[in-house]
Amino acid sequence: RRPPLMVVLQRNAISDMAALVLLIGLLVSGYRWGLPWTAEKLAPRIPQAAVSRLGDLVLRSLDREALKPSTLSLERQRALRAGTDALAATQALPAHKLLFRGSPQLGANAFALPGGTIVVLDRLVAQASDEQVIAVIAHELGHLAHHHPMRRLIHDAVISTAVAAYVGDLSAAVASATALVLSASYSRDYELEADRYAAERLVATGRDPLVLVALLEKLDRGTGGASLISTHPDLAARTAALRRIGADRQSVVTGPATQ
Repeated sequence: RRPPLMVVLQRNAISDMAALVLLIGLLVSGYRWGLPWTAEKLAPRIPQAAVSRLGDLVLRSLDREALKPSTLSLERQRALRAGTDALAATQALPAHKLLFRGSPQLGANAFALPGGTIVVLDRLVAQASDEQVIAVIAHELGHLAHHHPMRRLIHDAVISTAVAAYVGDLSAAVASATALVLSASYSRDYELEADRYAAERLVATGRDPLVLVALLEKLDRGTGGASLISTHPDLAARTAALRRIGADRQSVVTGPATQ
């Protein structure tokens, strides 16, 4: 009897090497393209109750480990909340809750949690104008609109976080999400998506998206440690994209140049 084809292939060094190369290619492709695609499709479908619960647990964990009560005046907080609400003048914003905290560990920063909580830190507010802080909040709203917190969490946890959310065991997900906030990094594509969303919201409500560029450049010059720059990377690409949007806005306002 002739041996089965599979046995013949297993005894052949060339077929073994081809299978190994194919396996490595499938693993790399799955991580590079398959997981992001899966996360993008899955994140909006996770029950909102599970996402909100995860966000609340992450906030509690951060309040214990890295955050302190805000020392901002109630007047400044109200002004920033009113400015954020004004971003909804022409289009509804994603469901969100704006909170203020202090944190020596996280510095001049802001971040969005699964479920819609946006945390703005006192040191960021201290170094920025109200318009600049509102621009940062618009950026974080962009992360929420595109489900970036959950997409990144699903991607990093290789789907296990989504499974944990469905079955109700969120302990591993909380640990992963807390670590994500503390390490604080999104991909370049995520950051550019959030910037585009912020610029569109700012332009639609009569604001200049270049205020965000000015703040990013200011923080880049004066940063010594954790800040919006270190946790929201790709400054050059982001400022270039925002400047293009600002230039387009200016051309709309002033009209096309005459020949």
